[in-house]
Amino acid sequence: MSVNIFGFLPFGFAVYGWTRKYGDWKDMMAMGAALLLGAGISLFIELLQVYLPTRDSSLTDVITNVLGTYIGARLFQEARGILYR
Repeated sequence: MSVNIFGFLPFGFAVYGWTRKYGDWKDMMAMGAALLLGAGISLFIELLQVYLPTRDSSLTDVITNVLGTYIGARLFQEARGILYR
Protein backbone atom coordinates (compact mmCIF):
# COMPACT_ATOMS: atom_id res chain seq x y z
CA MET A 1 0.00 0.00 0.00
CA SER A 2 2.74 2.47 0.89
CA VAL A 3 4.57 1.38 -2.26
CA ASN A 4 1.64 2.71 -4.30
CA ILE A 5 1.68 6.04 -2.47
CA PHE A 6 5.44 6.49 -2.76
CA GLY A 7 5.39 5.25 -6.34
CA PHE A 8 2.99 7.94 -7.51
CA LEU A 9 4.33 10.74 -5.33
CA PRO A 10 6.98 11.82 -7.89
CA PHE A 11 4.34 11.64 -10.62
CA GLY A 12 2.10 14.13 -8.81
CA PHE A 13 5.06 16.37 -8.05
CA ALA A 14 6.20 16.40 -11.70
CA VAL A 15 2.79 16.75 -13.35
CA TYR A 16 1.67 19.53 -11.03
CA GLY A 17 4.96 21.37 -11.48
CA TRP A 18 4.90 20.97 -15.25
CA THR A 19 1.33 22.23 -15.60
CA ARG A 20 2.07 25.22 -13.37
CA LYS A 21 5.25 26.15 -15.26
CA TYR A 22 4.43 25.43 -18.87
CA GLY A 23 0.66 25.51 -18.89
CA ASP A 24 0.08 28.74 -16.95
CA TRP A 25 -2.69 26.94 -15.13
CA LYS A 26 -4.12 28.05 -11.83
CA ASP A 27 -3.55 25.94 -8.73
CA MET A 28 -6.92 24.16 -8.83
CA MET A 29 -6.68 23.36 -12.54
CA ALA A 30 -3.13 22.03 -12.18
CA MET A 31 -4.18 19.92 -9.18
CA GLY A 32 -7.19 18.59 -11.09
CA ALA A 33 -5.04 17.72 -14.10
CA ALA A 34 -2.51 15.91 -11.92
CA LEU A 35 -5.23 13.95 -10.12
CA LEU A 36 -7.06 13.03 -13.33
CA LEU A 37 -3.86 11.87 -15.01
CA GLY A 38 -2.83 9.95 -11.90
CA ALA A 39 -6.23 8.28 -11.68
CA GLY A 40 -6.27 7.49 -15.39
CA ILE A 41 -2.82 5.94 -15.43
CA SER A 42 -3.54 4.02 -12.24
CA LEU A 43 -6.80 2.67 -13.65
CA PHE A 44 -5.02 1.69 -16.86
CA ILE A 45 -2.37 -0.20 -14.88
CA GLU A 46 -5.01 -2.00 -12.83
CA LEU A 47 -6.98 -2.96 -15.95
CA LEU A 48 -3.84 -4.38 -17.54
CA GLN A 49 -3.24 -6.51 -14.48
CA VAL A 50 -6.42 -8.45 -15.27
CA TYR A 51 -4.52 -10.10 -18.12
CA LEU A 52 -1.46 -11.02 -16.04
CA PRO A 53 -1.81 -14.39 -14.32
CA THR A 54 0.38 -13.49 -11.33
CA ARG A 55 -1.23 -10.10 -10.62
CA ASP A 56 -4.64 -9.02 -9.40
CA SER A 57 -6.47 -5.72 -9.68
CA SER A 58 -7.58 -3.75 -6.65
CA LEU A 59 -9.59 -0.59 -6.15
CA THR A 60 -7.42 0.08 -3.09
CA ASP A 61 -4.41 0.34 -5.39
CA VAL A 62 -6.14 2.97 -7.51
CA ILE A 63 -7.11 4.97 -4.42
CA THR A 64 -3.61 4.85 -2.93
CA ASN A 65 -2.05 5.79 -6.28
CA VAL A 66 -4.30 8.85 -6.49
CA LEU A 67 -3.44 9.67 -2.87
CA GLY A 68 0.25 9.50 -3.77
CA THR A 69 -0.37 11.81 -6.72
CA TYR A 70 -2.16 14.28 -4.46
CA ILE A 71 0.61 14.23 -1.84
CA GLY A 72 3.22 14.81 -4.56
CA ALA A 73 1.30 17.79 -5.92
CA ARG A 74 0.90 19.22 -2.41
CA LEU A 75 4.63 18.79 -1.81
CA PHE A 76 5.32 20.81 -4.94
CA GLN A 77 2.96 23.54 -3.72
CA GLU A 78 4.76 23.69 -0.38
CA ALA A 79 8.23 23.60 -1.98
CA ARG A 80 7.26 26.37 -4.37
CA GLY A 81 6.01 28.48 -1.48
CA ILE A 82 9.29 28.02 0.39
CA LEU A 83 11.57 28.55 -2.62
CA TYR A 84 9.85 31.61 -4.10
CA ARG A 85 9.29 33.76 -1.03
